[in-house]
Amino acid sequence: PRFASENLGWIEYGKEVIRENGTAFHEFVDFQYRPDPETAKKYYKSGHHAWNLGYFVTTPKFLWSLYERFVPNLAKGLKDIVKSEKFQQTLEKIYPTLEKISFDNAILESLNPKDALVISENIEWSDIGAWEALKEALENSTDKNVTQGKVMLTDTSDSLVYNYTNQTVTTIDVKGMLVVVTDDVVLVCPKGSVPKIKKFVESLSGTKNEHLV
Repeated sequence: PRFASENLGWIEYGKEVIRENGTAFHEFVDFQYRPDPETAKKYYKSGHHAWNLGYFVTTPKFLWSLYERFVPNLAKGLKDIVKSEKFQQTLEKIYPTLEKISFDNAILESLNPKDALVISENIEWSDIGAWEALKEALENSTDKNVTQGKVMLTDTSDSLVYNYTNQTVTTIDVKGMLVVVTDDVVLVCPKGSVPKIKKFVESLSGTKNEHLV
């Protein structure tokens, strides 16, 4: 991992178990889906946690056995749908009643150490769904800045400045900041506070400012 992302699942891995063709396979210890900011920082510093990229080498039979073990009601519902001679009718009847749960929460967070091995590799993968990852992917200057639109920077570094208006946005003596300007909203926050944006946006629901979301 290159930073403490709270938008991804994190895998804790243990000692190396086997090595094949130069690739090390480690013990699987635990999985946590989208931890809070403080936990993500702890994982990042630990030295034995990795981002979960969602790449799996498995078999349908083994995967189905996990569903039957960890979410039996969901597995039964899916089986009833697939085996029904009136597939569409059964699908429309049963599917809305099934538990709404992600694969990460249903299966990965319930895995036992004996169920998996972990390959930890640096493949320069990035989750562009996060502002920090977007900045990392797009930065191409020595000051580590990323800009969009009409922007003028003076003594500014390690910042992402996005301007979606026809006005000019200027920064002076700014470091490690996120600045986003649209026609009706201006967002300014330190790069380290980006995880708080989601909660702030959620807090607008049901208020007079809900239209800004």
